[in-house]
Amino acid sequence: LVRISGGQKPGVRIRVNPTALAAYSLGLEEIRTALASANVDQAKGNFESDQQIFTIGANDQIMAGSDYQKIIVAYRKNAPVRLGDVATVQLGPEMRRGIAELNGEGEVAGGVVILRSGKNARATLAEVKDKIAELKKSLPVGVEIVTTYDRSQLIDRAISNLSQKLL
Repeated sequence: LVRISGGQKPGVRIRVNPTALAAYSLGLEEIRTALASANVDQAKGNFESDQQIFTIGANDQIMAGSDYQKIIVAYRKNAPVRLGDVATVQLGPEMRRGIAELNGEGEVAGGVVILRSGKNARATLAEVKDKIAELKKSLPVGVEIVTTYDRSQLIDRAISNLSQKLL
């Protein structure tokens, strides 16, 4: 498993106006349902809510901001209430999950290899090193993979120390 941090992904941020929601007697669930009905959250990936801002992770196909604003949330007095009536839509990068920085030289995208329970750490690290060597061959000019922490030496020293103590 590799967890990535840093880097920016395209996304859509929908900032809900609580006053407008109350004026139309709507709740956040109606917003979520309207987005799902418009195939927005399923088609675009992540859907998160902090009770006022919905963030939708986008793939390489993003609708125009005005298209999101036209999504019908509900009908009141036989008139449609559109997303743009109760929220502001912002196109741009998804909210950052964290910033990765390396040696004071600026932002980088980073990854962490997570070992699954019960797996052999030495064998997994060897596979990861092989995969990194393979990936390095296809990287664009100016892009590199930098290992910042490799615990394989720690594992080898711990095994050696334990072996000596047991013998």
